[in-house]
Amino acid sequence: MRAPEQHISENAGEWHISSLIVQHKLEASGPTEHALTDMSGVEVHGRNDQGKMIVVVEAASERALVQKIDDIRQLDGVVDASLVYHQIDE
Repeated sequence: MRAPEQHISENAGEWHISSLIVQHKLEASGPTEHALTDMSGVEVHGRNDQGKMIVVVEAASERALVQKIDDIRQLDGVVDASLVYHQIDE
């Protein structure tokens, strides 16, 4: 069986745009939003008072996009990051 990273393609000229729902601990709302906005290619577009944020992630490759999503999942206070939409532009 191949490692998961071997299934991710690298195509020059592609641009990947995804939206996520990031669920976080209520007490971590401020620090989580600051950490997200500090990340390159990541923007917070909405939030509610129930521990969820709408986040857009942009990257030049699928591999870079997956890495950013993994980095978001590892942030202190983040419970989960769920992919909602993924678009590939050339």
